Amino acid sequence: MTAIEKIVSVNNELDRLYEKLINEGEVSAATTIEEVKVKTLLLSSASHFESEICECIRIHCHNKIGKKSLISNFLEFKAINRQYHTWFSWNEQNANNFFALFGKEFSLFAKDKVNKDEKLDRSIKNFLFIGKYRNNLVHNNYILFSVDATAGEVMEKLMDSIYFIETLPSIFEEFENSIQTE
Repeated sequence: MTAIEKIVSVNNELDRLYEKLINEGEVSAATTIEEVKVKTLLLSSASHFESEICECIRIHCHNKIGKKSLISNFLEFKAINRQYHTWFSWNEQNANNFFALFGKEFSLFAKDKVNKDEKLDRSIKNFLFIGKYRNNLVHNNYILFSVDATAGEVMEKLMDSIYFIETLPSIFEEFENSIQTE
């Protein structure tokens, strides 16, 4: 079972529990389940995205400079480990801060890709929404923090965000190929 399948499965189980509680007249307990479900979706989605993007960068680096090189080790310990949340401007509606980390040429290339691909632009916005709410949850009193989205809305954003995660490796490769032909 993939991480996304597991997230969907947990969401479905919580839906069933919610319905059961509603049918039994346990409205307060059902409301609590709904609040927990939204937060669980946000945290699990954001955690999965962090893992996927870090692995994408790792693989790209390993493919370009080797897995056991000094530079690869340096990048792992100083650029990847525990740095993910510094890569994005979570309150923005774009990934320009992230793209700029790879240099001006890549940043311009990636922004152009996003401008030409409405689905990618929307996917990035939804990805950033999830990351922003994840940060708000973990840094602003998780138990009291109120999420201004339903579980259904978060699930839609999660599913839409996958496009960015899946497209990122090809954006890296396409850029690398474009500069090699110059």
